[in-house]
Amino acid sequence: MGSVFAMQGIGQFAAGIMALIVTQGFKQSLSSARTVADCDGVCNLAMDKMWRVIIGFGAVPGCIALYYRLTIPETPRYTFDVARDVEQAGEDAKAYIQGKS
Repeated sequence: MGSVFAMQGIGQFAAGIMALIVTQGFKQSLSSARTVADCDGVCNLAMDKMWRVIIGFGAVPGCIALYYRLTIPETPRYTFDVARDVEQAGEDAKAYIQGKS
């Protein structure tokens, strides 16, 4: 349980590092504008690409977690208690004991 909460801090740190890397990558395009009000043309296009890249990279861990949460098998206890499928729970327990799952 502690590792779940530790990952929040690591994720926030990684997001900050990612934002700095993306900003450094688009530095040349951003330096064309002296102020925020002067940001047009190339600067605007760079800003549009930057937030899309950052959001895209931020979605990767969530997509990976979603995949694993959808594909992980249910425990025999859940199958027995919640799903009320006694036969499937018995098969799952036997497969677990035999090391097949």
